[in-house]
Amino acid sequence: MSRRPANSGLAALLLALAAVLGAGCEKERGSPYACTCTFLTDFDDNSGSEVTVCSPSAERAPDFARGCAQSGAPAPVEKCTCKVEKGSGTCEVGLCRNRPRGE
Repeated sequence: MSRRPANSGLAALLLALAAVLGAGCEKERGSPYACTCTFLTDFDDNSGSEVTVCSPSAERAPDFARGCAQSGAPAPVEKCTCKVEKGSGTCEVGLCRNRPRGE
């Protein structure tokens, strides 16, 4: 009767876990989106900001943009509308930058 060492199953489990965790270190890739965000002010004007964000999908781009725009907005961000920047390749999800209006 042949017996495996008691900890060989544990070793296999640890190797599998290390492989899964190692693969999880890669950054999620997405597409760049040009977004225009508006914010609420005491004035009745068209206040807003423009940001570029990296999102995994068009549906999630406005949420990424809202967080990005809020960092530089003088008031709460109301909403953001985004469109994919065609031909820009891929980017690391979550990256964002503020753009001058009209860029």
